[in-house]
Amino acid sequence: MHDYLNGAPCGYFSFNDESILLSVNDMLCRLTDYKRDELTGKNIEFILTLPSRIFYQTHLFPLLKMRGRAEEIFLTILGRDKTALAVLLNAVKNEEDGKPVYQCAFITVPNRKKFEDELVAARNKAERALKENSDLLRIRFELQEQAAQLDAQLALVKKHNQELIQLNRVVTHEMQEPLRKISMFSEMLTEEKFAAFDKDNARKRLANASIQMRTVVSGLQQFFWLEEAGDKKVNVDLNKLIRVVALDVEAGTSKDSISISADTLSGLYANPEQMKMLFYELLCNSVRFAKDGRRADVVVTTTEIQRNSFRQIPGHYNYESYIKIDVADNGNGFDPQYAPRVFDLFVRLQSNTGGRGIGLALCKKIVENHGGFISIDSALEKGTTVSILLPVHNDLLSPKSDHLL
Repeated sequence: MHDYLNGAPCGYFSFNDESILLSVNDMLCRLTDYKRDELTGKNIEFILTLPSRIFYQTHLFPLLKMRGRAEEIFLTILGRDKTALAVLLNAVKNEEDGKPVYQCAFITVPNRKKFEDELVAARNKAERALKENSDLLRIRFELQEQAAQLDAQLALVKKHNQELIQLNRVVTHEMQEPLRKISMFSEMLTEEKFAAFDKDNARKRLANASIQMRTVVSGLQQFFWLEEAGDKKVNVDLNKLIRVVALDVEAGTSKDSISISADTLSGLYANPEQMKMLFYELLCNSVRFAKDGRRADVVVTTTEIQRNSFRQIPGHYNYESYIKIDVADNGNGFDPQYAPRVFDLFVRLQSNTGGRGIGLALCKKIVENHGGFISIDSALEKGTTVSILLPVHNDLLSPKSDHLL
């Protein structure tokens, strides 16, 4: 070995095909705390840590044999006190006396291991944070789902409570009154003291009370049938449905009693029978409350809007797409102060129109069965607009289902 290599400011050693160290310089001896004669003649693996021995056997030595050189190889050298020293090594294959000799020069890189450890630690931290974030997102999603289910249950409980209150009012008032009349006029018919005229009047009043009772019972049957009706939803062509319902309304009233104006309307994913009942009741109301018996002019429009699906739990938001259907007429309208009551069972704002007072209650029931909302806006002599919001389904008018009403 030349003297200038012995005093070089880098580590140097050489070895042969048998991996025996042939020479080492002062820098290598100083770094490992070995003397020169303690290293020469030893296997190179004597000064390598276990991971570096494996790397030497599987990569470095085969690379030098095939290519004759290697650059920027990271190894760890083992000192006398078993301290591992990180080095960056370049090696080249030469010949001396016709035999291959592998010459290696290296510099120490004490901070590289530290940097690599920091990088590994940062990567592990990032992976943990990502996993924790994924867990948080999953938990948040599950909580949102649970909140949505709770909100739906609370809405259902509220709806049932409101229906029970209405049912109690129907039983104590709407049914109690005709029952009282039936009892009273039945007694009149059995009493000898009443004249024939009084008995004829009693029979008429008894018949009217019976009709009133049947009307209430029939209305309740329809209302609670909607509660039990199955969820048989298909794609519904709203344009065709409106035309069919308008013909049914005219058949029950008079020809040209209603005029429908509508652009191309959005389709619905809904129960067709319930939708037919919904629009039949709405259009019948438009005819019933038309001005001075004139033709009812009705305009039907649809738009798509976003609305928070949470109804009962404050501070929770989940905006979903809804189809908004407006059914507007030019009829008599009514005082807006009565708007909150018109969807209750057997509420009649006008007693001379022939209605049963259950139509709008059925409409509300149908809309709620479809997860929607219904509202009404009216003013005296300025007509009425009923607004319906129904949730948009992804499979709305999908090719998979062509059941159009």
